[in-house]
Amino acid sequence: MKLSDADLALLFGRAADHATMFRSGIDQRPQHPEQTYAEALRAFEAPVPEAGDDARAVLDDLVRRATPGLHAMAGPRFCGWVIGNSHPVGVAADWLTAAWGQNAGNHIATPAAAACEAIAARWLLDILDLPREASVGFVTGATMANFVGLAAARSEVLRRLGWDVETKGLFGAPPIRVLIGAEAHTTVFSALQYLGLGQERVTRIAVDEQGAMLPESLLTSMGGARKDAAVIVIAQAGQINTGAFDPMQAIIEAARLHDNCWVHVDGAFGLWARACPA
Repeated sequence: MKLSDADLALLFGRAADHATMFRSGIDQRPQHPEQTYAEALRAFEAPVPEAGDDARAVLDDLVRRATPGLHAMAGPRFCGWVIGNSHPVGVAADWLTAAWGQNAGNHIATPAAAACEAIAARWLLDILDLPREASVGFVTGATMANFVGLAAARSEVLRRLGWDVETKGLFGAPPIRVLIGAEAHTTVFSALQYLGLGQERVTRIAVDEQGAMLPESLLTSMGGARKDAAVIVIAQAGQINTGAFDPMQAIIEAARLHDNCWVHVDGAFGLWARACPA
């Protein structure tokens, strides 16, 4: 059903009112959800409706059912995990993005989205002081970031051995040896699984008490790999619990002794240190 301009204004205004009420009172509400998952499931339980309902009533109903199951992630007292929250300006821009309803999958469908992404990529390289010619891709989170980076690694080390994984797949492909710190983040192991490289067929490198790879253990494992074999070393910049960095200099020097070695850095936490020279 098409809404009139007046109804649109009322609906969007109602959403803004709900959002403002939530954010303005976030300091006073409980930091944690007031419902368990089972309780939230019961709150949402309902048969498929046979007909539509008034738009504002649907919105109000959503707020009523959802609010008790929300974390105060945007509040000052939320210190759980390593989860970012939303900034008011970002929220407002996100509303516009949803309202515009664009398919931003290529440069032709929505040129503005493609241009905005390109400039954001340039800004990111500048903020992190990375090579300005570096390729940038925006993804949904740490798992997909590691997936994309390791997909590039997998393709390149196999290409150097004369194998095109994009056309031939992994059946019959030369083996790839993966070296990874024993306390790498779980998202990296998930990405390896998705890419067909496995979780258990990797060599875990011993780490120190901070979770950083021990250089001598890494060098021993690197020395056991044939120089002409495909090797991917997965380093970590910022261990999730301690902030420790793997010994990057030793890793790079060892990698350069091999003919076909790619170094992947999971910098989800520590890479941001490059934004602050101090």
